[in-house]
Amino acid sequence: MSRRNFLRAAGTAAVAVELGGCARSGSTSDVRRSDTFSVLNKDVQAVRNYNAFSPSNHATPSFGLVYEQLVRLDALHGARIRPWLASAWEFSDGGRTLTFTARRGVTFSDGTPMTANDIFYTLQLPLKHAELTPSGVEYTGVHMVGRDKVALTFDEPSYQNLVECVNVRVVPRHIWQHQDPVKWTNPNPVGTGPTVLQGFSSQQSTFRRRKGYWGGDLPMEYVRYPCATEDAAKLMLIDGELDLATIAWPGATQHYVPKDPRKYRYNPPPAGGSEGVAFNLTTPPWNDVHVRRAMSLAIDRKVVSRVMNDGQLPMYVTNLDDRIYRDWIAPEYRGKVQQLDVAGARHELQQAGWSVQNGRLVKDGRTHRVSMRFCNDYPAWHIESAVLVDQWRKHLGLDVELIAQPGATFFDQVNSGHFDIALWFCGNGTSMYQSYHSIMDPALSVSAGKVATGNPGRWNDPATKSLLAGMRQTDHEPTLQKLGHQLQKIVVEQVPFVPNVSGNMWCVINQSYWTDWPDDRTSKMIAADSGPDLVLMLQQLKRVNQA
Repeated sequence: MSRRNFLRAAGTAAVAVELGGCARSGSTSDVRRSDTFSVLNKDVQAVRNYNAFSPSNHATPSFGLVYEQLVRLDALHGARIRPWLASAWEFSDGGRTLTFTARRGVTFSDGTPMTANDIFYTLQLPLKHAELTPSGVEYTGVHMVGRDKVALTFDEPSYQNLVECVNVRVVPRHIWQHQDPVKWTNPNPVGTGPTVLQGFSSQQSTFRRRKGYWGGDLPMEYVRYPCATEDAAKLMLIDGELDLATIAWPGATQHYVPKDPRKYRYNPPPAGGSEGVAFNLTTPPWNDVHVRRAMSLAIDRKVVSRVMNDGQLPMYVTNLDDRIYRDWIAPEYRGKVQQLDVAGARHELQQAGWSVQNGRLVKDGRTHRVSMRFCNDYPAWHIESAVLVDQWRKHLGLDVELIAQPGATFFDQVNSGHFDIALWFCGNGTSMYQSYHSIMDPALSVSAGKVATGNPGRWNDPATKSLLAGMRQTDHEPTLQKLGHQLQKIVVEQVPFVPNVSGNMWCVINQSYWTDWPDDRTSKMIAADSGPDLVLMLQQLKRVNQA
């Protein structure tokens, strides 16, 4: 049996399993492909756990069609925060109080109106049950303000914490108050989203459009999430079994799109974040700025991007993507990417007394063998880490040992400080502040052995700490820009980490059944598999025969 036939047979078996499961969870026998939007669930096996707070659920990304967020992150337009279930918000008390106004006219899928009381209940759960959010929450109190508003209180000015509310999914109090929010698996979820769960198996979940959704009806009756590996998903896209998969596809512009450009699309827009190299800054040689600069100067990012061939471009020196944050970047750094400079890299090593001998860094009789960890759950990281190692060998004569780890151990190990250097997500791209806070805020630094929630390298620069604290205390854009420019200078000159290639929002599309997809240059939303942008995208789509 060929690989393709095997995968098709596996897909048929998966559908059979689902239909078997539907006898227990609701019929999907009337699901029509032409009235269905099919999007990849990258979990190989799903678990029927729709507890919106559970850290162990495998039902995502389908959460976004049931539970909705308080606010929306507009990733295409400067990472601005937009209204969603909260129609408005305002800071008061010098940034220590954040008050949300509940949107009117919203109902849960069981017909019960959503009120500010549901938002209050949702926000106070992490305060009562700290185990629901292992990384904790920044606010210290929640209280009702009249009938339609809810206020969060903070111990210090917290203007930059609004973005954290994009992760708050509002749940119905009238149902959840009778359950244990820590242990409940919530098999039949009720939320404010545009669909209800129709069928579930470990290989596929199906959602049906519901009436009365506050944002307007979806054009399709069903949304389906089949589970598959990324390799299997590529065949499903080619065959039209999937409309959308949020995966990186090296070579897609050569091997997928040209097969039928009217049908196949691959154009991942920038996410605002980056991928790069994190150093363990607590130990030599990485506590020496000259060594860090040498490592950065010895990378030809154009080569890295070309070999990866998945749409990730060389990252800008500031760690801010010019395509999103141009107005926030200091004029001297706009559009600037660090170019390969082999002579400069060797000069940096010489300045600090380091040399490379037999593939290792040497200084004053001490020898250091460089090792780089990476997460082997991401196929593209196998390529990126290999190219980086080749660059350092070619330009510096440095032999770097690669250590591949599954995500289950990789992130904890790096965040605990147990690494030499690591391929890492350098900034999550949700705002200029977050682009630096998550990767280099000394306020997040903890001693080696303890798991950090950010700043894995333990950057401990007082100037950085002061600048980021200053950003938390204001929402005045000129002041934020001034502080941001000083942070950019630190990133460029002190190199606490190495921005390598852009982070992207992955989307591989088959337009056989649906058209009017978002265009990253003119659309109001991104092509997404979850969250408010998924809802906006689905509402915009049209059946091919209606275009």
